[in-house]
Amino acid sequence: MSNDIRVFSMSNYVRPKLVENKGKDWVLNGKNNSFYQYIIDRYNGSVTNSAIINSYIDLIIGRGLAPERKLSNESSQNWFEFKQLLSSADLRKIVSDFELFGEASMQIIKKRGGGLSSINHIPKEKVVYLQPIYKKMSDTYNKKIADSIQSVLSEIGENPEREGLLKTPERVTKSMEFLTNGYNQNPTEILKSAMFNESYSQMVLVKDIELYSLCEHHMLPFFGKAHIAYIPNGHIVGLSKIPRIVDVFARRLQVQERLTDEIKDCLQETLNSKGVAVVIEAQHLCMQMRGVQKQHSSTTTSAFSGIFMSDEKTRAEFMNLIK
Repeated sequence: MSNDIRVFSMSNYVRPKLVENKGKDWVLNGKNNSFYQYIIDRYNGSVTNSAIINSYIDLIIGRGLAPERKLSNESSQNWFEFKQLLSSADLRKIVSDFELFGEASMQIIKKRGGGLSSINHIPKEKVVYLQPIYKKMSDTYNKKIADSIQSVLSEIGENPEREGLLKTPERVTKSMEFLTNGYNQNPTEILKSAMFNESYSQMVLVKDIELYSLCEHHMLPFFGKAHIAYIPNGHIVGLSKIPRIVDVFARRLQVQERLTDEIKDCLQETLNSKGVAVVIEAQHLCMQMRGVQKQHSSTTTSAFSGIFMSDEKTRAEFMNLIK
């Protein structure tokens, strides 16, 4: 008895790029916006392909929709309404789209007085990307920076035209734009977007926050972790916003001492808290790869305000908690 094994390979398949559609406010997904239709034709044109995909669809749908967790009364009502409006046919189409394209589209119409009016599946072959979304997804970078990197490669004796370096200026530029995108973000606004009135007045501590930054002296990385605490004064902030502002300040050319102070000052001034404590522990490649070349050295900096500065017991509690 032998097994009938069939192997399907997509190694030669290349997904078409999104192409700017000049004069329009949307972009083409493949030539003539035909990418989705191409996949649908492959699905419909092969009994084997469609049978395999249909079996996956049946498996995913199972007995229908079910929530992942226990819902509140309000959420339960919304969930019931959603299930009532989504037909089994549209559910199958949505699951099919996820299997075929990795994404699906729906039209959800709300009632004026609240609640949902209808839910409809939108075929992917009728979907287009708007230009602003395309610009986020497109392969753009600062050409001036890339040209400068190409000049640096030439000056150090390399050949920027050789195969391994052809796209290096582009890659370095994109990397630099990502590592310095903190200049384009406002940490105060990030905190204000998730501030809540709350009477809680004990210490709030978020520790072991990973951080990566660039030393402004040599533009080499330093990396480590930050421990941040504050004592609320009528307001708390969403916990995820604290690592967010660490990223904002870290993704700028920095020295660790200033980075520590900037995080402390931003939290203190925006939250008007009773006190803020920040400790950063980091390793600096400018000390490990060059200069003194001390491989196992690390640097710790701290900054305190308010009660963390004036009250030794509060400061000691914080230091004990981050050990």
